[in-house]
Amino acid sequence: MQEHFGFNDEEMKALTSNGVTIKHMFNFARDFDPCGKELPIGYLNLFFYVDKHGDIEKPPHFAHKKIARAIFEKLTIQQKIEISEYMEDCENGEF
Repeated sequence: MQEHFGFNDEEMKALTSNGVTIKHMFNFARDFDPCGKELPIGYLNLFFYVDKHGDIEKPPHFAHKKIARAIFEKLTIQQKIEISEYMEDCENGEF
């Protein structure tokens, strides 16, 4: 699952120390990949996640939100802006 989500050893260690398990990653992979393509999870998959769960910053911070946040932290500044704008647009009912 570490490779599927694209986490390096340090990022994976941070997630597990924050309460995220491999089981969580298996259980929530579908939230990031609703089409079941089984390709590595990345930037575009966060849009699927936001469609299903909304803002990744808002509590409660379930395991799936921690995973989404870890993916978000790996993005470029431009990608972070695009995801943030998308979350705001969804929240404002623009989609």
